[in-house]
Amino acid sequence: MKSKKAVRIIAKAEFRAHTTPIFKKCSLLKIIDICQFQIAFFMFKFTISKLPSMFNSYFTYTSSIHHYSTRSSISGFAMPSVRTKIRQRSIKYQGPFVWNKLLTEIKNSPSVPTFKTKLKQYLLDSNLLV
Repeated sequence: MKSKKAVRIIAKAEFRAHTTPIFKKCSLLKIIDICQFQIAFFMFKFTISKLPSMFNSYFTYTSSIHHYSTRSSISGFAMPSVRTKIRQRSIKYQGPFVWNKLLTEIKNSPSVPTFKTKLKQYLLDSNLLV
């Protein structure tokens, strides 16, 4: 990948150096983390009603499906059933999937800048293998 090569050059690391610690040291997110960041940010804007009105009924809260306590009722959003891998890559599926995995502390952030800061730090910390 080109981004890994660039990070190795910037950090003056060896050609085969593991890049996860370098990304963490430079406070950079990998491509997959940037995707998760954007999906989680989209879901945060959905929860605080900052998306266009066409998205008002795009996602379903688990609590609106079950009126009793279930294991998944705590997590937030209901996962839509999908049959194909292509459908699994859609925001309708990935949004609840990523959001339900986030820590409650991050989900309950009081503002957008706080959410972004906590989420970035969470993504940087969760990928550190060292």
